[in-house]
Amino acid sequence: MNFNLTAPVVLRGYLKRGRLVAARAICLVFWLFAAQSSVGAQYEPFAGGVKYRVDIIGAPKAADDLLKESSQLLLLKDRLPPSLAALGRRAVGDEGRFRAVLESEGYYDAKVMAAVDGDGSGDVTVRMTIEPGARFRVAGIALEIEALETSSTSHNAAEAAARRPLNKITGRVARAPDVIAAEDEALSIFRNRGFPFTTRGDRLVEIDHAAHTISVTLPVTLGPAAVFGETHFLGLERVKERFMARSVPWKAGATFDMSLLEELRKSLVDLTLFASVKVVPVGAKDMASGGPLDVNVVVTESAPRTISLGGSYARDKGFGGTASWNHRNFFGSGEQLELSLEATQLDQTAKAVLSKPNFLRRNQTLKTAIESKHAGQKRAERHGNADGVHQKRGPADNQQCCGCKKLRRARCGDGMQDRSQKEVSANNHLSAAEAKDGAAERP
Repeated sequence: MNFNLTAPVVLRGYLKRGRLVAARAICLVFWLFAAQSSVGAQYEPFAGGVKYRVDIIGAPKAADDLLKESSQLLLLKDRLPPSLAALGRRAVGDEGRFRAVLESEGYYDAKVMAAVDGDGSGDVTVRMTIEPGARFRVAGIALEIEALETSSTSHNAAEAAARRPLNKITGRVARAPDVIAAEDEALSIFRNRGFPFTTRGDRLVEIDHAAHTISVTLPVTLGPAAVFGETHFLGLERVKERFMARSVPWKAGATFDMSLLEELRKSLVDLTLFASVKVVPVGAKDMASGGPLDVNVVVTESAPRTISLGGSYARDKGFGGTASWNHRNFFGSGEQLELSLEATQLDQTAKAVLSKPNFLRRNQTLKTAIESKHAGQKRAERHGNADGVHQKRGPADNQQCCGCKKLRRARCGDGMQDRSQKEVSANNHLSAAEAKDGAAERP
């Protein structure tokens, strides 16, 4: 970049020594003016912003959707950048994001190059060229366990179980979600086998570019072992604590199992008695190893009653309606009583259902129901059935159709009269034939 500094030099020659500071200030002003005039067109803002389109070239199918979701060039396409320089910064940012996405899918040798084609006068094309390279696989995941009781039987058994999900992923594609899921499963095994305070450290990943594999080392801190202590219920108002105690799936003194806390939470939510349920252990990470760990069950009860109303109309049954009243804690132990009524112009149904959860044991529900129905007879003066066929009210020889207009009555009468005449004619022919046969038999 060349700047014209001729004028400042001339001024410096003519100014006296005492005014050197002012001359330098003037030089600075001239320099800034020259720098601004020499800036390329790529730094000049465009009216309305720079319109552009994005071409992603060479993306592997396994990562194509993730690349598009992570691209700021695509996500911010409606917010046009003010200049080509701003568009270039977006493209450079996408280079780093694309590399991170490709590594998460196992492409640790991937190369990403961004190029902006165009001068801003028309549509600009941003090309993201990808060379994914080979897809890496997992060589193995090792655990570095820091435990307070390294020789305990429970620790050794938990460690053996925790290594199973890690061994399953060995040899598979080195996808970050799969590796993290295997680590989470291993940590859950420790937490469900008496070590509720298990935490993971920063994993170490070693990349072998020659063999196209990665090796992961995961530091794990177990913390103190624990057994179940007392269970405390907080926030109860109408629900009895005795009923809540029967819902607990563990016994005091049993090996602590974090999965049972989630099982209890889900079972309490399914009762629809509570607006919120939280089940958390109460204890510190520096507690004595092997000691009891209490559990707090914190709930917020919801309104126990529900009323619902509804209406309907059907061609065959006419107008109808439904009404129901539901109480989800009728006797204070989660009993649900539902009274419902459904009525139409033809029939009515009343029903009462009582459900008692945890009857005699956990996860066993006693349900009783009483139902009463009343079905009215169809009125004889109804105009017809669902098919629109008119029904006759009188005997077979009645020539009048109920509810028909005069014209229809006349037509129906004519039809009945024609059929009667045909029957009379047939009877006359039959009588004549019988008479002829009788005459032939006479001697």
